[in-house]
Amino acid sequence: MACQRPLAFVDLETTGLGPGAHRIAEVGVVTLDADGTVAYWETLVNPGRLTRGQRAIEGVADAAFAAAPRFAEIAADLRHRLDGRLLIAHSARFDYAFLKAEFRRAGIEFQAPALCTVMLSRKLYGPGAHNLDAIMARHGLTAQTRHRALPDARVLHEFWQVMCDEFPARRIWATVDKLLAEPLLPPHLDLALVEALPEKPAVYVMRGTNKEALRIGRAANLRREVKDYFRLDRISARAAQLAYKVRNIEWQASEGELAARLLEISLNEKEAAREPAATWAIRVDPAQSPIAAIVPADELVAKGQVPFGLYGSERKALNALSRLGRTHRLCHAVLGLDRGACGQCESNGGCAQPQHLVRALTALATLRLQPWPYCGPVGVREGRIVHVFDQWQWLGSARTAPELAELAGSSLRGFNAGVFAVLAKALPRLAARRVKTLRRGHAARSP
Repeated sequence: MACQRPLAFVDLETTGLGPGAHRIAEVGVVTLDADGTVAYWETLVNPGRLTRGQRAIEGVADAAFAAAPRFAEIAADLRHRLDGRLLIAHSARFDYAFLKAEFRRAGIEFQAPALCTVMLSRKLYGPGAHNLDAIMARHGLTAQTRHRALPDARVLHEFWQVMCDEFPARRIWATVDKLLAEPLLPPHLDLALVEALPEKPAVYVMRGTNKEALRIGRAANLRREVKDYFRLDRISARAAQLAYKVRNIEWQASEGELAARLLEISLNEKEAAREPAATWAIRVDPAQSPIAAIVPADELVAKGQVPFGLYGSERKALNALSRLGRTHRLCHAVLGLDRGACGQCESNGGCAQPQHLVRALTALATLRLQPWPYCGPVGVREGRIVHVFDQWQWLGSARTAPELAELAGSSLRGFNAGVFAVLAKALPRLAARRVKTLRRGHAARSP
């Protein structure tokens, strides 16, 4: 049967679902030329040593895979067969991601227009199941064996022939062109859901089958961000594996970039279903001996003291202090790294050398965080809300005067390294008119 464009119906069998950690185990290709010429090609692929949890193809002996070529050995031949053709696959995003990953490992850049037969069947035949078994049952198609690359690719070719018999060519190609112009979504994610997303700042959660959070992100333009995430030319191994699991996208609009960043931090903590991990810092006090100690950042902030460095664990903070001592050849006794002796002055029981104290304070100063630049809490206006901050902590966001007054008088929530990073970057860039100093315990004017 003649065709307007050269096509390649492709099916892959793989050792798992993720193109980063898993490999192609079999390739089947049916090519259809514009003059109606059909050709068939298949090969097993040696996926290398399988790790725990991976599988090849049931019913195929390990010896057959051991004797099969590696993907790099077939890459040039396969690329030649696919060049200049519209790649058609069932759940095409999955197959395309694996092909792109394997070609990349072989040192070959691969890019091709890809069409998903799940989406095509859904567009032409409407509601109902559109997995390959359902399509076969609906149209009376059969396969020599299922879940093998070439037999499944032949089913796709036969499905194409059925469509060509049941629909005018003009309608088929108009549908194909429309699908090619859209992002290649996972087959279980409805394009209508993506089209309904707002074109404004928002925070979003991609959820899986069990409503688990697969990805949390923020966007200045939510619809564009999600569409770009699923574009084939931006596909990555992680995005490909994640996309295969996405079932729904939830979102929450934000008033602007600052609100989106804060919401993203809050949502990550909420989805983790646990308290955020403690942030550790170095406390520096020249009046004490030793002058440095590793303490929770909360402890310093509560006392109005400035932390030196921020670290995800006590061990990381200690390692950072040790590196500083080695890099600047500082006295370990002064830093509290070795209470028994000073490696620089060979004294025991501490260090009495003033120059060692000065050198240590000078080096530690490079880790000192910026002090809170305001006298108490401040409100930052963004759109119709006011964010309330104090001591680098986000106390909440208010829409009404009573809410603002309540937040201004609330207790500190706990130091959060993510919020600090956002504020340290955002506050210096804000216009002075957007920042208002608040007084604790007093009513505030309407935000």
